[in-house]
Amino acid sequence: MFCAPWGWNCRRVGRNPCESGVHSAQGKGRIALGYDADFTVVDLKAARRIENGWMATKSGWTLFAGMTTTGWPVATIIRGRIVMRDSALLAPATGAPVRFLETLAPNNEV
Repeated sequence: MFCAPWGWNCRRVGRNPCESGVHSAQGKGRIALGYDADFTVVDLKAARRIENGWMATKSGWTLFAGMTTTGWPVATIIRGRIVMRDSALLAPATGAPVRFLETLAPNNEV
């Protein structure tokens, strides 16, 4: 998993929760053969002001409207496909339920 120079923090929020007994999500937490390759690339220096017009929700608003934040997603990859880049959606939603190890049948090895 490439996380330099914040490697320890990336492992703590990415891989470790997926491998722990609490979450143990199958196919998550690493960029490796056999894993889902779901991740977001963030520009840690980009600053943006959050606006209600961006919200694709029923309410159409957010409590964070007007707030300026530093660190902005520039691309999202789901199952190895780029679905968002530079604030533009490039593919339809392809989500699937997360499978947890404790719910798998014994013959479904990880």
